[in-house]
Amino acid sequence: MQEYLKDRDREQANKAKPLKLRICHGKTNMPAEESAFINQLQTSQLYYYKELHSKLYLNEDRAILTSMNLHEFSQNQNREAGLLVLKDEEEQLYEEIRKEAFSIFLAASQIAKPGTETGQATQGSNDSARATATTQGSCIRCRKALPYDLKKPYCRECIRKRKRDPRPFEQYCHQCGTPEPSTLEQPRCPQCRTVAEIPTNTATVTAHSFCIRCAGALPRNPRKPYCTNCWREWNAAGEDRRQVERACHVCARSYPASMNQPICQQCQLILL
Repeated sequence: MQEYLKDRDREQANKAKPLKLRICHGKTNMPAEESAFINQLQTSQLYYYKELHSKLYLNEDRAILTSMNLHEFSQNQNREAGLLVLKDEEEQLYEEIRKEAFSIFLAASQIAKPGTETGQATQGSNDSARATATTQGSCIRCRKALPYDLKKPYCRECIRKRKRDPRPFEQYCHQCGTPEPSTLEQPRCPQCRTVAEIPTNTATVTAHSFCIRCAGALPRNPRKPYCTNCWREWNAAGEDRRQVERACHVCARSYPASMNQPICQQCQLILL
């Protein structure tokens, strides 16, 4: 498996818009040797979600739901079972699985690569793509290169296909080209929207999410949408989970957020 990941990493690292491999694990900490190996790959990012127990493998055209862990012991010693879902044959089921996968990563904590602050790895991996995003974009359905225009995020061929095959979500960010749920109304991924729309004096773009009360930067976690100081205030006031705050946890736009509902409807549509 490691040799395959190395080969994939070298291949993707040489591309103008590399496909990122996201790996999320849970329950217990990953062995230090395995974590170090993944962190040294240029186009891979590691996440941790304590409550995660599912085994789900997903790419652009297929998904696998299985009982098998990704290590040799499960392969050689256990009786395992799994389900392969092909997007072309079971598109509705595939989309439901993809939504679940994105909801897992939304709740997970990103593990910083050595020498970076929390959250910097995701931003850094796409620096070159975002640097040229103002002139060159990607079709949100097929990823074909095209002029950057938020009002026209489809290539000509996919515009015609869209009339025959409308979808609730497309597959790529128009700005950086990474695989993220997108729509005609919201063609950019959360990271690109954050870089473009959040003032640098309000929050650093490496934090990825925001306190729903003060809009200060913090790691994304819908279960903990307050910064430390605002959480203390909320806790001292009685921990009202319906207390209305001022900002979306994901995009920091003005929104009546709460502990029960920290993410605005627009971000829920894109991320979930």
